Amino acid sequence: MEVHREAMEEALRTWNESGAAPMTMRDRQGLVRFFDGLELLEPGVVTCSQWRPEAGDKITVEVTQYGGVGRKP
Repeated sequence: MEVHREAMEEALRTWNESGAAPMTMRDRQGLVRFFDGLELLEPGVVTCSQWRPEAGDKITVEVTQYGGVGRKP
């Protein structure tokens, strides 16, 4: 929740009060722990808009989701 934090907190509150399956938001550090024991591929855990851009691509929009890819060593 490091990108657009206030908007995401409000969206999460609305979602969780709606009766739908509750969501838990995690910041980057909260997500990194799920990769313990795995080989984390470059560029690591970053916002999805930064994960593996083509060489020379300029990132113009930050998204609120983080992603990463890990594999068993």
